[in-house]
Order: sequence, then structure tokens, then C-alpha cells
Amino acid sequence: MRLFIAVGFPVAIRRSIEALGSELKRHGVPARWVPYTDMHLTLKFLGELQAERLQDVAAAMGEVAASTSPLQLRFQGVGAFPSPRRPRVIWIGLESGPRLRLLHDALDRRMTEFGIPREDRPFRPHVTLGRAVRGAGPGEFIEFERRAREMCLEAEVEVRRIDLMQSRLSATGAQYERLLSAPLVAP
Repeated sequence: MRLFIAVGFPVAIRRSIEALGSELKRHGVPARWVPYTDMHLTLKFLGELQAERLQDVAAAMGEVAASTSPLQLRFQGVGAFPSPRRPRVIWIGLESGPRLRLLHDALDRRMTEFGIPREDRPFRPHVTLGRAVRGAGPGEFIEFERRAREMCLEAEVEVRRIDLMQSRLSATGAQYERLLSAPLVAP
């Protein structure tokens, strides 16, 4: 099973995020755009795990969630990895406050118990809007660079749970399914 731990968002927020991608699409940015139904914040990618490990992973995730209180996330501007000039991933950022970093770090540490290595890159919370079309040259992203500087989503969302998600890869892209949720319940 290909798994990850994520934060989901209400439909209204996902639709607002999708609108940013739609605007970039209208301006000819060459990307495959993520449907609003698949938009999320990945906290920890777990990769391939045997189904028999699911219960232990879920228990560890639940323990981390139980020691975390609900938190507010604020959206930021639009950007790209590795750079706006030559993007592979186009995203909208989220403010990386101390409580979100602590949640990420706690999950990162706990998942080492299951042979999942710690992240070697800094945590950059984001929601993927799209992925650049293969073969698109840097000149094709001039409009993206110009538009991205002006784009933002004036929204906050309260996170009350984290989700264990399964990702199934197919020719049409990844399909996500929430397997279970763990509430953030610490006082």
C-alpha cells in the first residue's frame, strides 16, 4: 500500500485553491492541474507499506494526533519547486508556524519505527496546484512568474484532524482514498 499522512480541507477552500490553478490555466501555463477533490497538505509521505503494518502506523499516527491540539493554517502565495522559471510542481504555500512544524516533526520521528526514513529536506508546507508538462521550456513559464507574484488566497482553516491516505497510481494520475482519520484533541 502506498500511504501518506495529510491534512484535508473543506470543499469551499479546495474550490478556492482550484480557482487559482484555473486562472493560471487560462493564461496558458503548461501544467496538469490537480482536481479540487485531490487537494491536501502532505505531512509525511510513508511510501509502500505492507497492509499488516497499517494498524501499527494508524496507532502511532493517532498518538501523535492525540498529543496535538487543533491548529490554524493560513494560506500564502503561489510558487513552484524547484523554481518559478523552471517549475516541476506549482503550489500554494501555507504558513509554517511552530505548531505545524512540531506536528510534522513528531510524525517524522514516529514513522522511523516502521523503517520510514526521516525527511532530509526542510518542511515546506504547500498544496499542489499542478505539475509542469514534460518538455515545457523555461520560456513557457514567463506568464506563470508574472501571475504568481500577484496571486494569493486570503483564507485560514482550522485543522481538527489528520488523515491516513492511500495513493493508487494509474495512467490518469494518482487516486486518493482516506483510510482513517485521527482527531487533534490535546487541550
